[in-house]
Amino acid sequence: MLTFTIIMIFAYTLNIILAVFTNELFKKNNKEFSKVATDEKVTTLLLGCGAVGFTVIYLITYIIYLFNALNVDTLQYPTYIMLGLVVLNFIIAAIKSIYRKIAKTEPKNKTTLYGYVLRVLTYLYFVYMLYILIVGI
Repeated sequence: MLTFTIIMIFAYTLNIILAVFTNELFKKNNKEFSKVATDEKVTTLLLGCGAVGFTVIYLITYIIYLFNALNVDTLQYPTYIMLGLVVLNFIIAAIKSIYRKIAKTEPKNKTTLYGYVLRVLTYLYFVYMLYILIVGI
């Protein structure tokens, strides 16, 4: 489980870097996408698909990690809170998607305070799990 935690920390960091990189790439190419060369379009689309694929794999692995962490975590409250946040994020994303379809609006690519807090909480959770696994409370 210790190795799994370290891998998840690196995967989460890579996931954030990919999200920021592809978001900036899409912002740059989205303004004048019809004027962009075909090679750049293909590269942008492949990077976007790769980032989405990595995110899906990461989320599945993260959920498996949280369920495995229930067996290791002595307090179990932090793990239940993180599971609740994962479920809450899916619900919020579904509601926003439905709202965008009804209102016919484009998604905003701004990072919210909730996003920053969630990232910090996720890193703190991984540090907490490392502490639990190393010290063995």
